[in-house]
Amino acid sequence: SETTRVTAELDLAFPRALACENVDLGLGIMICAAVKAFGADGGHIRIWDLDTSTLRLQAGVGSYYEAARRHRADIDTAGPSRTSETFLRETPAIVNLAQLDPCTVGMLGSPHMKDELRVELERIQSCANTVIYRSGRRAGTISLHSWGPWFFHTFRERALGTLAQRVGFLLEHLEMDQQSRASDKHLRFLKDI
Repeated sequence: SETTRVTAELDLAFPRALACENVDLGLGIMICAAVKAFGADGGHIRIWDLDTSTLRLQAGVGSYYEAARRHRADIDTAGPSRTSETFLRETPAIVNLAQLDPCTVGMLGSPHMKDELRVELERIQSCANTVIYRSGRRAGTISLHSWGPWFFHTFRERALGTLAQRVGFLLEHLEMDQQSRASDKHLRFLKDI
């Protein structure tokens, strides 16, 4: 089945992502693998910054990601987007006719929207957002998008849950690994003194 195929492709990338020395590289490998496995046109991962209550763009691929990196790197968790809504409600959001979606229409109509970002957002016809959990708590979101309408069918919705599980585990593992390496480095420094 298509769900099995997507899951197998994600599982092929997972060991490479786990072997990374930092979170950004690992998440980058997974989002690139996800976009390819799903056959999407782009995607990105946002991580929740508790101090600022924003979702910070952490990794991604595609022209929308590049524009968002420049003009929408941090978004308010209470903001008017499907990503924010997904995070707050802790439920996936699937939009298959984005240009008719009230959130998308509202964002496109905003006088604060940069032209480069507006052009990219206008191209998106379908998008899917889901929540990433770390140790059972919300940690961020994953967004995938397509230039074509009606892209996210049932099998892709199921595979999106698998992707979120893999990325949540990866995030937890890489953060612990980074902390461990930082502690080891600090201990070596103290030992050398």
